[in-house]
Amino acid sequence: MQSHRSNEEMKTSKSHLKWPLNLEKLLDKNQLKTFSKLFQNTNDFIFFSIMGDEGLPGSVIEVNDTTCSKLGYTREEFLALPPEKLGSHMDNSSAEKVKNQLLQEEPVFFEMIFFAKSGMPIPVEVNASIFILEGQNLVLSVARDITECKKIEKKLMENNKELTKAMDELKHTQQQLLQQEKLAAIGQLAAGVAHEVNNPLGYIYSNFETSRNYFDSYKKVLDAYRSCISSFHHAPREKLKTEIDQIKNLEEKIDLDFIGRDLEELFEDIEDGLERISEIVMSLKTFSRVDQNTRLEAYSLNEGIKNVLLVARNEIKHHARVVEVLSDIPVIQVLGNQINQVLLNVTLNALYAIKEKKSDALGLITVSSRWSKEYIICQIEDNGIGIEDVYKNRIFDPFFTTKPTGQGTGLGLSIAYDIIVNKNGGEIIVDSTPGVGTKFTIKLPIEPMKRKLVKK
Repeated sequence: MQSHRSNEEMKTSKSHLKWPLNLEKLLDKNQLKTFSKLFQNTNDFIFFSIMGDEGLPGSVIEVNDTTCSKLGYTREEFLALPPEKLGSHMDNSSAEKVKNQLLQEEPVFFEMIFFAKSGMPIPVEVNASIFILEGQNLVLSVARDITECKKIEKKLMENNKELTKAMDELKHTQQQLLQQEKLAAIGQLAAGVAHEVNNPLGYIYSNFETSRNYFDSYKKVLDAYRSCISSFHHAPREKLKTEIDQIKNLEEKIDLDFIGRDLEELFEDIEDGLERISEIVMSLKTFSRVDQNTRLEAYSLNEGIKNVLLVARNEIKHHARVVEVLSDIPVIQVLGNQINQVLLNVTLNALYAIKEKKSDALGLITVSSRWSKEYIICQIEDNGIGIEDVYKNRIFDPFFTTKPTGQGTGLGLSIAYDIIVNKNGGEIIVDSTPGVGTKFTIKLPIEPMKRKLVKK
């Protein structure tokens, strides 16, 4: 806010400046002239006050024209203003701080609200300092109008609020994309998983039917024994002998000894089939649950690898054989469910590369684990078509894919990078030779304290 005054007004105000502070005794004529020019020509509010009893600026004894002009007072009206009418502090703590620092004769900066004669509030930033003149404690206050700054500050706060909201929405969208990509990978394996479940389910059902027939046979023998026992005390000896012979013949006909041995095997097969189905279901559950847990959890990389290969087994076995080289490695603290998703995405990419090579022989996928002083390391290597050099720097870019339309979202490796590097503080490295194959190396830090997690 600028003060527009004519040269004539400037001369008039200077001529009426009486300086009740007796500055004439302290400054020579030229110094007083320079001080008066600075005092009147600045665009800031400047006034002198007597130090009040409570340590705060009290009655004003001198003021510059800018202050009077901006607040709408005449000089006489302003000098007659009680201190509390001039303005108010932003809060009580601000007033207490001003008081304490002024009493210690330290300059102090603070914000307050001036009130114009019209009642309009004007936010200002004040620089106040105390000095002694002719044995009297005086306060020099220089205040700057910060109305525009406050408008900008308000706008920034609004923008920040909008940005925070946008970031929350982006985070929610990212979570949805993560889940969709995961379910897309599971969907790709759905037919194979169904086959893996149907195999043990088929012989469980067959063994169940056989067990039912065996039960019927046992029931016939049991009924014969019960009939014999019920007539044991009153039937003639010859009749009992006949019934016992009939039971023996029934046992031989049914072959109870064979049924007993076979039932043991049937129950073992049923138990094995149920365990296989349980493993597949648990593996699927590991991949398909919604990622709401952001806490680190104990995770076995070897178990994660086995879960992935179990889920993808039927899809892989028609196109490649898998070699597992798993070392004894420590359990670490990571976002385990998301690590499994990375392993699945990279494994499916390896399988896709082998399919695209269109070789008559089965491809090879080698999955290994080991650990060093700082990291546990997983390598997934294939002998597929490899990655062209021109694409190597783009494979982790969101929505980048070399697959035909409808066969890939381009999010798999982008999400993998975010999970390994940003969320778990690790590394993911690719080494590929076109026509030979590709090797992905995933490194996860052993010590959680060494993680460089990126907050988004």
